[in-house]
Amino acid sequence: MTEEAEPELIERVKSQHVGKWIGLKGTHIVTVSDTHEEVLAKLKKEGIDGVYVFYSPTEEEKQYGFLFWERECELERENLSLE
Repeated sequence: MTEEAEPELIERVKSQHVGKWIGLKGTHIVTVSDTHEEVLAKLKKEGIDGVYVFYSPTEEEKQYGFLFWERECELERENLSLE
């Protein structure tokens, strides 16, 4: 049996945990959570390093670019406060 290619593995994991933050080490899921902060807290508490942490967006978030929109709003607020 051949090992699954990394991009294929990531896409499979994302499809299984939509709307969640995921910590993946090698081919093993080490944590799944609703927030990035919870993932980082678990990794720190358990002393796990070398973990790839990513988010699996929902279909609605993909459609509207939700994550990118939020960051753009933050940048706009920062620019307005500097003026």
